[in-house]
Amino acid sequence: MGLARVMDEPGKGSGRTLLEDWLSTYVTTAVKKPDSWQSKHLADILVGPKSLEELDAWRGRALKEDADFVLYRIHRQAFDIQQEILLSRMPLKLLMAGRRAGKTTTFQAVTATHLAQGHRVLYIGKTITTAISQMYEPVMAQLRDLGVEIEEHHRNEGVIRTRDGAEFQLRGNSSTEEREKLRGEKWHCVIIDECQSQTALSYLREDIIEPMLVDYNGELYMGGTGPRVRGTYWEMVWSEDAHARRWNWSLQDNPFIPDHEHVLATIRTEKGLSESDPLYVREYLGKIAYDDDALVLRLGTANYYDMAELEAWVKSQPPSDIRLTAGLDFGFADADAFVIIAYSISRPERYVVWQYKARRTGLTELVDAIRTGMTSTTNLPALRNVPSKQINIFADTAGKKMTVELYTQYNLPVYDAYKANKDMGIELLQAEVRTGSFKLVKGSDFEDECMRTVFARDDLDNLTREIDDTTYHPDVMDAVLYSLRGVWMTQKPTEEKT
Repeated sequence: MGLARVMDEPGKGSGRTLLEDWLSTYVTTAVKKPDSWQSKHLADILVGPKSLEELDAWRGRALKEDADFVLYRIHRQAFDIQQEILLSRMPLKLLMAGRRAGKTTTFQAVTATHLAQGHRVLYIGKTITTAISQMYEPVMAQLRDLGVEIEEHHRNEGVIRTRDGAEFQLRGNSSTEEREKLRGEKWHCVIIDECQSQTALSYLREDIIEPMLVDYNGELYMGGTGPRVRGTYWEMVWSEDAHARRWNWSLQDNPFIPDHEHVLATIRTEKGLSESDPLYVREYLGKIAYDDDALVLRLGTANYYDMAELEAWVKSQPPSDIRLTAGLDFGFADADAFVIIAYSISRPERYVVWQYKARRTGLTELVDAIRTGMTSTTNLPALRNVPSKQINIFADTAGKKMTVELYTQYNLPVYDAYKANKDMGIELLQAEVRTGSFKLVKGSDFEDECMRTVFARDDLDNLTREIDDTTYHPDVMDAVLYSLRGVWMTQKPTEEKT
């Protein structure tokens, strides 16, 4: 029997011939299973192998042209400095800009550029709340305007995902826990904003962020205003990192604010600032200008001493009037600090005769430092004739368990410090610094802290009475306060000189 006659035979219960059954199965399989031989065979019949290659190439060109057009639209909306930033291929980009200069819109454009290419972008603000308020809605609006299809978005979680697989996440850096949760991801682009106020910035960048950029050879953007105090990691990166590209500008360079001189003049008038005022230079002109007006303690030449002065001070009064007190601040997230202060029950001067500051690797290390300090102090030649060398240590009550362990296991005279009304303690210390009765050694850790510890400013740039821990957290200063609270409670405060 010939093949034609076989194919004309009736199918099994279908009312169709075998040929009709075969063709039906062939077409159904070709449509439902793109990887089947039927699908490939049908494609060859319809368009041929060469045509399929041309179709794939055409589709690839169309997708690339669409992406290129989206990028062109983003760049066209940017002004000159923003375009330079968007086109730069440097792996580390630093942006130091004044308020209203366009730094936030630059980061929005950077984000949209990467998302349009199917990339993963992470933005880190001081807190997740501020990150979402600054970036979420503008990025959503820009993606919609560009025609980028959004697959899902969750404002409360700070997440946007596109249909092409791109992802944008908004995160904060207000605690150790928040920082550690960032680990383990892979990113094409990471943006760290408000670097002048970011906590543990060096650790965030070097230990957490940079390893997550390796897989995609990603880009890191760091931005903010100028640092408020000396010696910050942000200033070091800005001034010294040889692998970075830098952009520094103000609203004077933003063409979308054409009346910038009038705007700046209005700002100066409203805030009572001059053109040379550090706050104005830093916050509005985008330059480095330290906020010395906000320093908690302002040291002068009278606040420094040498051993000859200490010996003369001891000899100027009965040796029995000299006392020693110590303060201990536990470094749970920062550094341990331990100080010993010599003072007199009849004179106003206080001398920091020992200080220690270091990140602890174990409690034993801290104990060794305390014992070294106590031994060195009692053996000071200047104090050789002082009869009472008892040193009581007043410690941070946040480390209650450690205080008990130091007292019971290591036989150290450690007691809970009086911590209530810290503002009053700071004011008393300020008075002693102003009058020159508080003394320390030049080049010490405490001197460094005094040059970097500032009061916070409110939303109107007014100084508050709260120390700005986000700019810099002091450790030795807290230890000094712990050591002197008991002294202040039993002595009259130092009277300021007029």
